[in-house]
Amino acid sequence: MRLSGLFAKFTATALVLTISAFAFFAFSQEIPKINDEIRVGISYGASSSDTVEIKSDCGFDIAAPQSDFQHYDIPSLTAKASSAGITLSTRLGGNIASAAKGQEIIISNENSLLTVGNTSYRGKIILFVNSGGKITVVNELPVDEYLKGVLPYEVFTSWPEETLKTMAIVARTYAVKAMISSSHASDGFDICASTHCQTYGGTAKETERTNKAVSDTSGCIITYNNEVATTPYFSSSGYYTESVSSGWGSSAELFPYLASVYNPYEDYRSISNGKWENVISKNELINHVSSFYREKLSGNITDISYERQENGFINSATITDSSGKTIKINTSGSVRSFFGDLVKSANFGIAETYVPSGRSTPALNVISASGTYDVTNIGGYDYIDSEGLKKCLGVESVYVFDGIGSGHGIGLSQYGAKYMADAGFSCEEIISTYFPGTDLTFLE
Repeated sequence: MRLSGLFAKFTATALVLTISAFAFFAFSQEIPKINDEIRVGISYGASSSDTVEIKSDCGFDIAAPQSDFQHYDIPSLTAKASSAGITLSTRLGGNIASAAKGQEIIISNENSLLTVGNTSYRGKIILFVNSGGKITVVNELPVDEYLKGVLPYEVFTSWPEETLKTMAIVARTYAVKAMISSSHASDGFDICASTHCQTYGGTAKETERTNKAVSDTSGCIITYNNEVATTPYFSSSGYYTESVSSGWGSSAELFPYLASVYNPYEDYRSISNGKWENVISKNELINHVSSFYREKLSGNITDISYERQENGFINSATITDSSGKTIKINTSGSVRSFFGDLVKSANFGIAETYVPSGRSTPALNVISASGTYDVTNIGGYDYIDSEGLKKCLGVESVYVFDGIGSGHGIGLSQYGAKYMADAGFSCEEIISTYFPGTDLTFLE
């Protein structure tokens, strides 16, 4: 299939839709039009501040509560938060507008980009004081204008055209879903600008190739049974992706198109994060476990047992510490979270072995085919590793984490899409591979 006119126009109401990376909640709402504006959280919560500087080459159109837009032909503005709300002033300190807590100030200029800090943005900048007493900064703009600031951060701009078009459709679907129902609704916007949602950097890295991919696929989203599909994506997976049920514990019946799929075209061996290994001392392992799980343990980890699926992902593990306390994990997403910076995905195996140590080995016996040997205090020899010449005084017990891929593994593999495009597949074929049973639909 090709994108040009092969798909029926789509209008719908009362759709059951879902949003969230780790838990899905059902909502029933009307799909927004593609030219509707999306609200993107630029700074909020811990990233927000008391003061925000905004610049423009052509002045500002400003609307405050109970007042229409007024134009101010000045190059910069300063927004400051106070106990009363937010105040907007000129460089010389003259107040232009103000808003109480819970109210917004809207700043725009159709003829100029707006610069917040060092980043320029299309569309409007919206300011309000959040619950922490700081200023939340929101960029409101049409979906396709937003996507121009997403693609250069989420995919290599030099990749094949069909890969860029694939990412434009997948990212647009994600954005439309966020406009309907969002975990950020309580923050005052639809989607954030970080990896928690989709990375967005304003106009800083826009390119002709990625902008063309957005315009060439304008209005096109992924649907399943006339509902907007959930379209997670990640860096690389090797030959298999993970299913949403094993990865996040979500219903396979609700999301049949987020199943584990096979793609023989992804050459993970040639990808920088496609094949990885980490070696860690048993005594130091606890220091790399994510803080959420580390707080549930009482001592060093003494045993790890796990089940690895046919696709390579570990979706079940039992961790035991020195006090006998155990933690049971039942999804591959939780496994990846548990081991923190030691793993790039949940597609890995764990081996126990011994490596040279700078410390003398305590009493230690090794059983081989020829019998039992005492290797206590084995050593006294020099060896060379990547850090140079070292002396071995003994051996140390370690865990070896040997894995494939990077990311949660559910949905679209970006490198997989790249290699499929290299092999001559279209964006439609790539999407149908990673989201089987879905359709491409043009919004009105």
